[in-house]
Amino acid sequence: MEKTGQQSEPSMAQGSIPLVRSTRTTPIDDEPFWERQERRRRGQLGQPCCTQSKMSWALVHMPGNFALVIHGEQDCLNCFHHHTGPSPQNVYSTRLTEYQITSGETQRPLRHLLELLAKEKNPDAIVVLGTCPVEVIGDRFETVTDEVSTRLGIPIAALHTSGLKMTRLVDMQDWLFSTLAGMATQERPLQRRSFQTIGLLREGGIFPEFEEVIQGLELIHHGEFPNQSFFANWDHQHAPEKSFVVDASTFPKLTETLGSQGHEILEIPLPVGVQQTTRFYEQIGDAFDVRDKLEELISEKRDTALNMTHEFRSRVEGFPIAMAIRMLNTYRSDQLAYDGLVDYVLLKELGLRVTLFIQGPPEEKSAFESTLKTKYGVEDPVEVFPGPWVLGEHLRDLGFRHAIAPDSCTTTLRKNEVAVLPSRSFPMFYSGVPSSIHQIHHLLR
Repeated sequence: MEKTGQQSEPSMAQGSIPLVRSTRTTPIDDEPFWERQERRRRGQLGQPCCTQSKMSWALVHMPGNFALVIHGEQDCLNCFHHHTGPSPQNVYSTRLTEYQITSGETQRPLRHLLELLAKEKNPDAIVVLGTCPVEVIGDRFETVTDEVSTRLGIPIAALHTSGLKMTRLVDMQDWLFSTLAGMATQERPLQRRSFQTIGLLREGGIFPEFEEVIQGLELIHHGEFPNQSFFANWDHQHAPEKSFVVDASTFPKLTETLGSQGHEILEIPLPVGVQQTTRFYEQIGDAFDVRDKLEELISEKRDTALNMTHEFRSRVEGFPIAMAIRMLNTYRSDQLAYDGLVDYVLLKELGLRVTLFIQGPPEEKSAFESTLKTKYGVEDPVEVFPGPWVLGEHLRDLGFRHAIAPDSCTTTLRKNEVAVLPSRSFPMFYSGVPSSIHQIHHLLR
């Protein structure tokens, strides 16, 4: 690994600002600023987030010998679950005081902390995240990280994160993971008949069906990114010949970085249900010209899952169900893919009559409908509601008694006697179809 230099969004101001006496005699009106931020996200399917909180959360759940530095006040640690996951011991803070922030004396504590980490912990790399206070004063802390990185020989990424910009969750994850991929410098030749997947989630560690098929095709699977990868794995991304990406539109920076490293980028669906699993395998089979062998390996599995799907569909076709999106509070790429519509494809495959419920300004309903139709070909009814707290009552009033929804609103749904399954509860691949059908059967009882 080597120094990556600045990996940041434009800040609100340039240079550290010394404490000066203000000549303003009227109160500061910040309402126009927040109105501009709100207008940026109205009518968009992507859920906005605090980038510092979500990047911190993602990194705490990533094992590895690295250091995460939150450059801000002590309370900036309270915006994410820094005590959970495999790497809470990797989290540090500059713990800036009010005086240091207001006087612009923020770079000395950061330099001191980075030097201590290099001496005492010797991490493979350091990621420094900005916070609202340092972004407000225009702290260009990458000047410190660049100097320390060059002097001590440790790669350090400086990211100007904060809650001041309404950044979409998908943009946040792409920014973080493209930065990690860009820190990889271990030059290795591409290994033929090998690939990596980006955007799956390995609940339980492995996918036995997938591994069986890949071994049968005599292919090499280098790993799954970005979820549940080890930090050091990002320094091994030069070897695979191809990268298969779930919803590549959510990873424009990451795919550009991988492409520049020699990867062939190919899109795959998230393999939930029969249709998407079949397309997933066919993409891999076509890419490596092993379609005939692939058919031998998956035909029995596909036919079994397809028969179960047809039988269940014959019993529930036309049954109404609500599906709520755009309330996610997550860094998981499988939940963010295709604007949260992965479960929708499975529900339609099973013959259910779906109505989509989208959190947002009700007056933007036509914008949401247009996006869904243009981007995904969705023709089903769309309802827009302002927040999770009203969804249960809204569904009840419209006669819905069954729903798929993010866990942020499951409590209010159950209070209103709406049976609910949390989003992305359905396991992947043909082997996951029986469980998916069982869960939906139980929901509709």
